Amino acid sequence: MKAYNIIDTNWCTTLKRKCLKAVGIQTVIRYYDKDNSCQFPQKQLECDEALALIESSINIIAAFQNANKNLSDFNYEKGYKDGKDAYIWASDEIGQPTGTAIYFAANFNMFYLELQDYIIPYFQGIKQAFKDFSSNAKSTYRIGAYGSGFMINTLKNQGLCQYRWLSMNSNFNGTQETIDEEKYELRQVYTPVNRLCGIEVNYNLLNPKVRNVGAFNLKNYLI
Repeated sequence: MKAYNIIDTNWCTTLKRKCLKAVGIQTVIRYYDKDNSCQFPQKQLECDEALALIESSINIIAAFQNANKNLSDFNYEKGYKDGKDAYIWASDEIGQPTGTAIYFAANFNMFYLELQDYIIPYFQGIKQAFKDFSSNAKSTYRIGAYGSGFMINTLKNQGLCQYRWLSMNSNFNGTQETIDEEKYELRQVYTPVNRLCGIEVNYNLLNPKVRNVGAFNLKNYLI
């Protein structure tokens, strides 16, 4: 299997960080998810885990995902609430430096009407929440979007996200074209093996033309 250095996982990495570092992982994508579930009881990134990763010289990318799989989960009010919850968790609990990113997910296929009527208002709500909860426009978090190629590039073109994280599902609308044209910052990839150091993970690739994806290490150093 190809060597990857960026993973995302629903599981706490505190006890796995030395193993992850040893096998070459440089960045871990973890979740701000205020309602951990029975299926994923460790989904939410806590401060102790964030500090443990930083002490092991592993960078963090933050993603917020809380019941974001159906169209009914997306509207302006939900976006504002999720944006507020993510902002407060990042700033008050984690100490995430401003200027770094929080990614928000819509992990299903969609077309024009779904995007216009549900997803765009959701991200408008996030953007407004970030603006309202920051002390000024220069001390806020950047917005990342995870999903299909069609979704992430439409949001980027409309100024509703700064970073694009492409879902691994190549059958989603616009995704294969996005891969071919390298119009993403991060790309989640399918692999036949999805366990590493004893936990379930997904692997990700950085666009070779991109340097900054909104990662952080709690030392106010942007990655």
